[in-house]
Amino acid sequence: MEYYEIDVSPLQEITASMKDHGALAVRLIDQYLADIEGRVAALREAGSNAHLEAVEALAHDLCSTSRLVGTRAVAELAADLETSAKAGLLSPRFAELEEMEQALPAITEGLRKIRADLDAN
Repeated sequence: MEYYEIDVSPLQEITASMKDHGALAVRLIDQYLADIEGRVAALREAGSNAHLEAVEALAHDLCSTSRLVGTRAVAELAADLETSAKAGLLSPRFAELEEMEQALPAITEGLRKIRADLDAN
């Protein structure tokens, strides 16, 4: 799974629908970048301690925000983790968190490039 691929269409839809020409999209990216490492670390900790309710809540939040900024692979993994936690299980895909953690620099770089393009317009 390639976590650094970013679908810009959700951000383009926000930009097209707003009078501020992307200021909201920029703020969303900024917030995502400020929070992503902490969210993933909290999810890892909750999973390591088998706190299924925490995994469910954290995965739900990560899924939602990831979809909003277009990091689809992160959103899909988070959705799977949320579904598994709701069922009382830790997903076999929980091991993929390590791969996602290693991809965070590329995800961050991709979003920063998109942010710079939005700022330039």
